[in-house]
Amino acid sequence: HFIQDWEMKTACLQTSYFHQDHTGEHIAEALQDAIASWKLQEKYLVAITTDNGSNIVKAVELNKWLRMQCFGHRLHLAIG
Repeated sequence: HFIQDWEMKTACLQTSYFHQDHTGEHIAEALQDAIASWKLQEKYLVAITTDNGSNIVKAVELNKWLRMQCFGHRLHLAIG
């Protein structure tokens, strides 16, 4: 989600079928593949925003990326 001209916008960068087990290792590889398919350079990656799922936390750690926790997920955990 982002705001453009004071209007909330939404964009989906990619969805894909993920037939493998959702392990940190498999997710890390899939994220690397996504970056490559977008022709992005990893050195320009600032951070990735995720929930607190142990598999996604592991994937980000394996890729040695900075992880930012999603505020929406944190808020839901706090009040849910």
